[in-house]
Amino acid sequence: MLLFKGEESDLESFTVKPSSGDKYTIIRIEDIFMIKGYPEYELNQSIINEMVDSLIYFEAEDLNFVADIGTIDDHGLGENATEVKVKFKNNRSYHFKIGGRIPTDIPKDYGSFNGEDKMYAFSITIKELFDQEMNWLHIVPEINFSPDLLEKVTFEENNQRFTLSRQAEGLWSIQEPFSYPVSDIKISRFLESIGRMRLASFVAKANLENTHQYGLDNPHIKVTFLLAPSIITSTSLIDGQQSSKLIDQQEIIIQIGHPIAGIGFYCQYMDNIYQASDLSMGFMLETNALYYISQFPINVPLNLIDTISITQKGGLEHSYTVLLVEHILPNNLIGEDSQGRMLYDFFITSGEGTEVSSEDFTKLYSLLMTTGSNGNLSNIYEPSGLPFMQVRLSFKGYERLIEFYPLDALHSAIGVDGKFYHFTDMNSLKEIETQLSLLND
Repeated sequence: MLLFKGEESDLESFTVKPSSGDKYTIIRIEDIFMIKGYPEYELNQSIINEMVDSLIYFEAEDLNFVADIGTIDDHGLGENATEVKVKFKNNRSYHFKIGGRIPTDIPKDYGSFNGEDKMYAFSITIKELFDQEMNWLHIVPEINFSPDLLEKVTFEENNQRFTLSRQAEGLWSIQEPFSYPVSDIKISRFLESIGRMRLASFVAKANLENTHQYGLDNPHIKVTFLLAPSIITSTSLIDGQQSSKLIDQQEIIIQIGHPIAGIGFYCQYMDNIYQASDLSMGFMLETNALYYISQFPINVPLNLIDTISITQKGGLEHSYTVLLVEHILPNNLIGEDSQGRMLYDFFITSGEGTEVSSEDFTKLYSLLMTTGSNGNLSNIYEPSGLPFMQVRLSFKGYERLIEFYPLDALHSAIGVDGKFYHFTDMNSLKEIETQLSLLND
């Protein structure tokens, strides 16, 4: 049944008292709605428009019974009810309360109108709209950058820095506090989390008083995302012409303050403080570099390799140069895939400049890439003596030294640029030696 009908242009204000939090009043100034006493408050106009639409045409279902003083709390219409008072021009007004959920197949909420004892059933969307504290009405910006643009991310906590850096497409490494390859699975999850992260709600402006209150004058964690330059292309709705705009390299900084038990934490983004949920942004709390390290020290795809040298225990060194050359068809045309992209072959030469079988070399490199951790080293490991094998990679301007030191007759410690965290089995290394011998016969 229709309880009230009015014109939007006649709506002057409405005051909301949510079930928790302070009440607030939204007023109309000319054609703009704003919160009374907070003229600079940036309201989410889409939410305000939904509120206004529900107020100018207000309807409910008559439940055909009256609630007395003794039972009103049973229906959620006591002091903790959501209450809204609405004022229109020409002294027209009404108010209503929204209580608890009605146990029916079609969800409805108990409600009262203009202080009547008569009970009504309100659509649940009314409570969803109006049972919001004031800060939930503030605009919440999107942290809208593509994970594909991310070049580097730095975590700062307790005067310690931890940096993940992209070396090539799909290839990441720890840059500081030490150098180490990053787990493909861990970085994939991290980038997916970036694509999904959202701020939950506005809290306050980031002034001195508020940053102190929410633990942001001395942040628990500071996260800095470094984005690569990009180009934004737009199309005119008038003539269909496209235009492009170059966006320079930029930093996005999020500072994390006090935790919110069972929910998430307060954070500062640009000049405002927001709530963030653990579900959406909790991944930024993982600042332990060891969480990200790869169990496979030689995880660089062969097509990125420039040179590789393998030194055996006796000091014998084998070095190779890797080039990509166009795949030439029998008719002397350059090969292409089904998408029209050029095909390439590996061209491998030894340190002496002699061509090496690309098939045999690929088998060798495959063994290197699949040599990984069989477990963690229990204590801080300091190598002694000579390594069983050393592998030095050069790729896209980067260097990586992988060393294998015998632990016992069956296992070898794995070192990457001087850091030892894992061990592997000796059989894997002996398979590499066997393939290396075949390659050099």
